[in-house]
Amino acid sequence: MQNSSMDWSDVAIFLQTMRAGSARSAAASLNVSHSTITRRIASLEKSLGVSLFRKDTSGYTLSPEGESLQRYAEQAEMSLRQAEIELKGKDAKYSGEIRITTADAIANHLLMPTIAMFSQQYSDINAEVVLSSQVLDLGDHEVDIALRIMPMNLMPPEHLVGRIIGKIAICYYATPRYLEQHDPWMSDSSAQLIGWGELGKESPIFNDSPLRHLSISCRMNHSAMQLEAAKQSMGITLLPCFIADKEPTLVRVPKCEPEIKHDIWMLSKSEQREVARLRAFKERLIDDFNSKQMKERLLGN
Repeated sequence: MQNSSMDWSDVAIFLQTMRAGSARSAAASLNVSHSTITRRIASLEKSLGVSLFRKDTSGYTLSPEGESLQRYAEQAEMSLRQAEIELKGKDAKYSGEIRITTADAIANHLLMPTIAMFSQQYSDINAEVVLSSQVLDLGDHEVDIALRIMPMNLMPPEHLVGRIIGKIAICYYATPRYLEQHDPWMSDSSAQLIGWGELGKESPIFNDSPLRHLSISCRMNHSAMQLEAAKQSMGITLLPCFIADKEPTLVRVPKCEPEIKHDIWMLSKSEQREVARLRAFKERLIDDFNSKQMKERLLGN
């Protein structure tokens, strides 16, 4: 129907007018003006090149051409209703796919146990995880849920719905060997920070740092690279505690305490709230992130 000149909303008005028996009654039932009904019927008749109604003082009766259109229009109406029932039924079932986008830090260090347990509980739901850190990528209709690390007090875009499911503490880490060779608290310390940033852009992350007196040796924009660089004794890294505390070759820099700097947001589009499989996954995710063990990991306790 790509080349059709017929407006399908006019067909719906045609059916309502046929059932109501007059333009005035149809207008009242649709809460529009009488002139809107007559204009839309005239537009439909013009696009088809036929008269659909016989109009007299008693109301509207179908012409032979109108009766033909009625049969096809009601068939189409029934098919659309069946499609609606089927699609809504799918939304009510615990089956189908869930597409999740998140940053590597969450995917590799936090999310997998939740997905594993969820997949065991709902074997007919398939989870797909795509690594990305862009907050706005939910505009892609193929993405259902985004898990994002955002600075505290920063709100997501208004067209997204979501909630904070966790808070993240960060701290400074290095190898014991590096700290022995480069005491960061000496006035003439040779210790260096592994900087965060990309394409020559310097991050303001160290502006209020207790180690801001140190120079920056290199910049990396990925938590996995930061971790590996610190393990190779390239400098002192600033990482979420839930990542670095699990690494046996690193220790926290003395005199540095974990600071809560970021929130984890669970974001989705408002029209997906009632989809059963997404609701079930969100509930599981919230329960897991509310657990005492998870909170302790995120806060570096």
